[in-house]
Amino acid sequence: MKWHWIALFFVLFAASSGLSSAAELEAVDDEDWPYYWVVRENSRYDAGINTGGEGTFILKRDDKRVGPYRHFSVTYLLEEKLRGKWVSRTLIEDGFETEVKPTNKAKSVEFIASYKGGGKVRFVQTFTSKGIEVAAEVLEMSSRAKDARAGVAIRMPVFTTLLPNETPDLPTLKKKLKDDHVKLKQSDGKRVKFNLYENISLEDEELVEQGVKEVAITSQHNLGYELTWTLKDDDAGAFYFRQRRELYKPFLVRWLAKKQTEGSELPLFRFLLK
Repeated sequence: MKWHWIALFFVLFAASSGLSSAAELEAVDDEDWPYYWVVRENSRYDAGINTGGEGTFILKRDDKRVGPYRHFSVTYLLEEKLRGKWVSRTLIEDGFETEVKPTNKAKSVEFIASYKGGGKVRFVQTFTSKGIEVAAEVLEMSSRAKDARAGVAIRMPVFTTLLPNETPDLPTLKKKLKDDHVKLKQSDGKRVKFNLYENISLEDEELVEQGVKEVAITSQHNLGYELTWTLKDDDAGAFYFRQRRELYKPFLVRWLAKKQTEGSELPLFRFLLK
């Protein structure tokens, strides 16, 4: 009987605090967004976070979605340092806490995500007319971890109408991608620019050893937008990449937040359409 009273106490405490106990996020009542918790639609993009804690960002032109190649997936990250190496932790799909009710008119939402191993991260995502802003704070890490960092990964779609396994010759690529570029601002302030058809690895240590401070991608498949990743300030962290194939094929842009000092504002990055 004693344990029943203890359990009841914690249930009442969670209810009185306004923060839900860990669970899967609730779904919004919107047939256009099945299994989504929060959604924002405007003339330039649609975006949302589903009940499993995965995000999406979809480009639009004149308030309409155009084609299947303008969908960006958004993943909320926790990395822990174990035995001297950074290891990505897996999100627990029913491990969320939030006060935000499901909505298809999201403006700013906050949630706590739990990860396997015991880590927790607080995320605050704001939807603006030009894109999204995300702040992150590590609340807990696993007992074995020496350090932890939070962040967000955005997976790029393909930049051409080529088949996934098609590898054309260089002249064909140059013709298709002649106006498609990626621009980076390195940690020392130097700016570099590459065509998407170039044989470049964005994971090259000489290129991004300390991460980069800005990313901009221009492509004919971006509906005339320049996609930009920027930091609120230099103390907000840096951007890194995971690229396993050619530059014009899908790769990840990863923001990893810098560890906070006591009393400082949450580190924040912006993914915007210009």
